[in-house]
Amino acid sequence: MVVDFKDIVDSSRLWIFQLNRALTILEKDYLSSQANSFLESWAAHGTGLVAAFSIEDSRFLLVAADESKANASGCSIDSLTHFLQDMQKQMKIDFFDRSSIVYNADNQLKSMPFVEFRDKLSSGEISSDTRMYNTVLKQKGQLKDQFVIPAKDSWLM
Repeated sequence: MVVDFKDIVDSSRLWIFQLNRALTILEKDYLSSQANSFLESWAAHGTGLVAAFSIEDSRFLLVAADESKANASGCSIDSLTHFLQDMQKQMKIDFFDRSSIVYNADNQLKSMPFVEFRDKLSSGEISSDTRMYNTVLKQKGQLKDQFVIPAKDSWLM
């Protein structure tokens, strides 16, 4: 069962998928339609999962499952991965971009390989106050104050 992302409980398990580029409006609409269809039938061991999704800043797909109703199992997580792999092929976009950091510079979202970002932080070329996206969160409630954080508060430091 799909619920609105704002309505799913804060304790819901969270997966953050970073895209390697921004989605167009048409791509966002298509992905929203496909994600909604997938999550409507998403199940763990035959039990439907209460789930939600959100596309944030055209660069992130957030998926949440309320595990107070039913736990996402290995098989259900695999099915989510397969769904995204299919979307990746259809849309020609990488949903599993773990090599880059997305950050805000001059009121624009930019990305950079994390090694280069870390080096520029160390050298002072990028300020430790630069706002970056934290993609390692595990619960929906963490998004409120931990999704976009200063680089100095990240795992990079």
